[in-house]
Amino acid sequence: MHRRLISALAIAALAAAGCSTSAPGSQGAGSQSDATRGVTADSVKVGGLIVKTSSYGASNAATEIGAKARFDRANAEGGVNGRKIEFVGAEDDGADQAKDIAAARKLVQQKQVFAVVPVSTFMFAGAKFLQQQNVPYFGWGYSAPEWCGPEVAFSFDGCTGSTKPGPQSAGFFTSFVKATGPAKGRTVAVIGHDDAVTKSVNKIAKASATGLGFKVVSVQNSVPQTSIPTDWSPYVNRLMTSNGDKAPDVIFSTMATPFNAGLFGALKDAGYKGTLLDGISYSDSTLKNPQVRKAFEGAYVSAPIEPLASTSAAAKQMRADLEKATGKKNFEWSQDMGVGYATADVFLQILKKAGKDLTVDSFLTAAQNITVKSPYGGTVSFPADHTAPNGCQSLLQVKNGRWKLASPLVCKTFNFTG
Repeated sequence: MHRRLISALAIAALAAAGCSTSAPGSQGAGSQSDATRGVTADSVKVGGLIVKTSSYGASNAATEIGAKARFDRANAEGGVNGRKIEFVGAEDDGADQAKDIAAARKLVQQKQVFAVVPVSTFMFAGAKFLQQQNVPYFGWGYSAPEWCGPEVAFSFDGCTGSTKPGPQSAGFFTSFVKATGPAKGRTVAVIGHDDAVTKSVNKIAKASATGLGFKVVSVQNSVPQTSIPTDWSPYVNRLMTSNGDKAPDVIFSTMATPFNAGLFGALKDAGYKGTLLDGISYSDSTLKNPQVRKAFEGAYVSAPIEPLASTSAAAKQMRADLEKATGKKNFEWSQDMGVGYATADVFLQILKKAGKDLTVDSFLTAAQNITVKSPYGGTVSFPADHTAPNGCQSLLQVKNGRWKLASPLVCKTFNFTG
């Protein structure tokens, strides 16, 4: 699965932001100064929009340093088509819709950015404004509709927000099979929140697992998204008896890290010996707390990026760039760093294709027939992936309190029939 496994407390807000499917140049570019806003002879200005702080602790702040690391390398190599990237940093929307709209306006009207890079928020109410102003935006699509359809929207892993029949990601369970063996004969129970978006996500998860040969014995959309349960026993009891009064081989949770820490710990206390899966928790901070580390020991966690735990050339390059950007040899890794890095890489490749004569229209035209082969987030193609995911996922496992690579980035989709 993708990070459509959104921060649980924010899912309900996704429907509030509108979508557009207008063609390039038709969404209000306006004057020539708008078309070249943020562009000079030797620079192009970009800025991000991120949830850095929130009342309930959710933060994607590390996305900013990931993007900066990639931009810094591009600038050190001479820029793109003779232009350096002027990165003005990222605005914090505080996980608030009104603040998100204000931040989007500030980036365009005050800071005069050419594009909004990176975007990493689950309160992306400002998307509609960016669409109306014809401002390209790049980020992680979560499962939000703002990333599916608009010509100015570019998620590094494509459109992961559509729950309509059509292509959907099979990367999560494909990488799991690659790491752990054939699906045939194994049973899976899926658990998530009680909201409409998660129900759709889990329906897709069931279809993906079933298509690979797993037997999905239970899909439980029962956990309230507004607070972490203090008593996990009702959920544990249902899971432990979901496979004909016995436990399934695999339990996959589509909830956020704090929820999964509680659930996984309670399952282990109840004697569960099967495999635990999580789709969002790949960061050093997950393993800092001894209790959380114990809950995740042995669990598998997916990521939509090439993991830093990999020995690939891409992972080594990303690590070197992040060391420079953070000024630390042993920086604290967050999956969000990889997301920011992969997002910036997609923007840079489209920018290069747009050429020296850079305008919003030339940029969007360049993006209309492009395949970006990024070793950091997988291959993504536009316009196809305005409406489909690239299906790329890697897999990690927690062993002896540390992240170990279980599967490198695997890209696979399947035809979801609804």
